[in-house]
Amino acid sequence: MNKNIIYLILVIIVGSYSNDFFNKKSDLLNKAISNKKNNIININKKILTEKIEYNFLINPERIKKLSKKNLSNDYIIYEKKNIQKFRK
Repeated sequence: MNKNIIYLILVIIVGSYSNDFFNKKSDLLNKAISNKKNNIININKKILTEKIEYNFLINPERIKKLSKKNLSNDYIIYEKKNIQKFRK
């Protein structure tokens, strides 16, 4: 009878500690999963922004408009007749 009570108390103690241990582990895993989900959401937002910017910039009319707005006109115009091949 005494052995059964000791085994029962031992099982209850081990069970409560293991339950607490597994709860802590599952909480840590849930936090890690939540962080990964947030990272995925942020990366998807960045991808969407990059796609929008890419689609905006591939249009030749927009490129011309942006170049007129942001670039100066003091660049040198190269012509094929002015370019010589480099010889060793």
